[in-house]
Amino acid sequence: RPRPPRRDLETSDRSVTAAMARPSKPRKAQQQPRRSASGRGLLAGVVLAAVAALLGLRGRLAGVAERPSLVRTTCSRRDYKPAVPGCSPTGDACGRLVLDGFASAEELAGLRAIAARGMALGGGDGGPTILDLQSGALSWRDKFIDVWAAFNASGTPPFTTRDVAVYADVVRRIRSLAESTFGVSGLHLTAPTFFSRHSGDRPPKTEHDEYWHVHVDTLQYGSFTYTALLYLA
Repeated sequence: RPRPPRRDLETSDRSVTAAMARPSKPRKAQQQPRRSASGRGLLAGVVLAAVAALLGLRGRLAGVAERPSLVRTTCSRRDYKPAVPGCSPTGDACGRLVLDGFASAEELAGLRAIAARGMALGGGDGGPTILDLQSGALSWRDKFIDVWAAFNASGTPPFTTRDVAVYADVVRRIRSLAESTFGVSGLHLTAPTFFSRHSGDRPPKTEHDEYWHVHVDTLQYGSFTYTALLYLA
């Protein structure tokens, strides 16, 4: 999964305008594993991170049966420290849940509208384009800019109240599902929480584009204990 940055953002209106106008230098294409154009790794998705550990959620697609699949695993003793009673996973409570039909067609359309509005102001040179609402990070060529500063610089209106309401409701339901599935309570959304769009016809240009590397979310992002992925298409 591509990794959004932490603090290396172009933030002022002037710097964002300059960054967007600056020509990028041609780069030599890097090798990447071959993947099917129909694979889910190339689909637009939203990663609602750190509210639902190991949840793979898909929208309601035509012809897809709603059959939840839960596989339990033993929790790591070393990765969830310090442990928080009632929140941190313990024993055999860890696992991976895959659930079809989680989001309605209307909710998927609303979430895609948020991604499209923000990503229209940027776009990565490599395959993935990231939009992180919490930090404001937006892929632009081989760097990240601040989407909120980009909105100001372009004069484009930001997200609507209805867009935000859909986003908030989906996050709330994912958090509730995580709590009921893993027997915990009091989960809170942390950062990064981002939308990710993958273009399979573009080779990676930065390390953030190389989404296929094996990693552990809890180790990569110290604030993560539970992770959810909602596929939008």
